[in-house]
Amino acid sequence: FPGKAVIRWNSVPNAHAYEWQICPVGIPGFLDSSPSRHLFQVKTLLTGQAPGSTHRCRVRALGAKGPSPWSPMISVRVG
Repeated sequence: FPGKAVIRWNSVPNAHAYEWQICPVGIPGFLDSSPSRHLFQVKTLLTGQAPGSTHRCRVRALGAKGPSPWSPMISVRVG
């Protein structure tokens, strides 16, 4: 898909939603500057990005006891 990428993760028991962050590779401040997005499913479609661009992504589960730790960061290449 030009300008798009699918990001998937494993479900976490007792999670009621997931929060993810994404930032283009090479832009500093990823941990503090990217908006978080809440989802109720274990995948999302990244859209509106430059074809061939690479982004860093991480996700965490949200549950009754608060958020889990962030996942390790992965690199996602946009089609």
